[in-house]
Amino acid sequence: MVEMRVFNRTKRRKDSGFTLMELMIVIFILAILVSIALPVLFKTLANARRRTCQANLRIIDGQANAFYVENGIYPAGVISLVPSYIRDEPRCPLAHTGYDWDSDEGKAICPSGDPTHTYP
Repeated sequence: MVEMRVFNRTKRRKDSGFTLMELMIVIFILAILVSIALPVLFKTLANARRRTCQANLRIIDGQANAFYVENGIYPAGVISLVPSYIRDEPRCPLAHTGYDWDSDEGKAICPSGDPTHTYP
C-alpha cells in the first residue's frame, strides 16, 4: 500500500516582526529604566560640579597662602594670583565665571551663591 500524503498548498504566512503589544511593552520597560536613571545622573552631575568648585577654591586658597608667605600680604584678587601662581583663572562650573575675592577674610568666594560651594 502506498500512502499518499496530502500537502497543504496554501502558503503559510511566516510571523515576521513584532506585534504592537510587544513593542509597547518594550517601550514601557525602557521608559521605567530611564525614569530611574535620569535622577541619579542629575544628582551625580550636581555633586561633580560642587566638588569641582570646592577643589578650585582649595587650589586658590593654597596659592593665596603661598602668596602671603612670600609677600606678607594677601593678594588683591584672584586675578593677581594668575600670572605666577595659577596657570589659568579657575571658573565655577555652576556660574561659568571666575571666583570673587573677599579681601577682608582673604579667601575666594564662589560667584554662584550656592551655600554648598564653599571651602573652609
